[in-house]
Amino acid sequence: MGKLLRWGLIVAICAAIGLAVYFFNFKAASRACLERNSAGSLKACNSIISRLPEDKVTLYLASRAMLYDEAGKQAEALTDMKRLVELHSAGKAAVPEGTLLRTFERMTTLSAETGDLAATILYGGKASVLGSKDPNVYMMLGLAASSGKKYPEAVGYLGKAEELGILSAEGANVAQFYYTYGRAALETGDHETAFAYLSKAEPLMKDPAGLTRINKVLGKALFEVKRYPEAKGRLEAVLASGADCPECSQFLAAIAQAERDSSRNKRAVRKKR
Repeated sequence: MGKLLRWGLIVAICAAIGLAVYFFNFKAASRACLERNSAGSLKACNSIISRLPEDKVTLYLASRAMLYDEAGKQAEALTDMKRLVELHSAGKAAVPEGTLLRTFERMTTLSAETGDLAATILYGGKASVLGSKDPNVYMMLGLAASSGKKYPEAVGYLGKAEELGILSAEGANVAQFYYTYGRAALETGDHETAFAYLSKAEPLMKDPAGLTRINKVLGKALFEVKRYPEAKGRLEAVLASGADCPECSQFLAAIAQAERDSSRNKRAVRKKR
């Protein structure tokens, strides 16, 4: 009987030690995952996420997504972010609003980088609803809206991006901002704003293709306000670049006709005198 008690005591002590080691390792892995400051942080996140139920995993998913993102594994990062959002949306796990906002902001950028316009607008819209102050979110939304020919929305988003400081944001493509804003303004009929922003974009365009795009859009804008000599110069520059622009030829033909009509009208006026 005494031997049984001793063995029982030994087993209980071993179990307690094992449990203590388990919780110590769990706590250490949890800290390493959330702090993201060691080479083993990603492994720690993987370990924690594999052990926890869905309602406890969101903070670790967010941390692992950031680790993947920092390591240049954007596809894996986006997968974790989507899972986090799905758990929250399904009511399976509570996600702090700040974490959710940062997740939507990053998902907006990653979706834009992969050319997924629908996802960019979806996640950017959710970030906006949560009160995002990140100018890049609105820049991405503006670019996506413009690509989808939703020009009034593009103007609104790009205006918000400018208000929040996109022009001084680190890594911002200022030339692209001015060009997209100018083109969207033109499509909404705001020629004054279009000229202002496109004129700012022009000296920042370093590649010939960019300058051709500027000439094409400005040529169209100048044609619509009947500034024909300036429009003619822009449109001829587009054709001279070798770009495919059938509408440029159409505009130039219309300008030539307008110039002939103007000359006839002037001759008629002189004859009357």
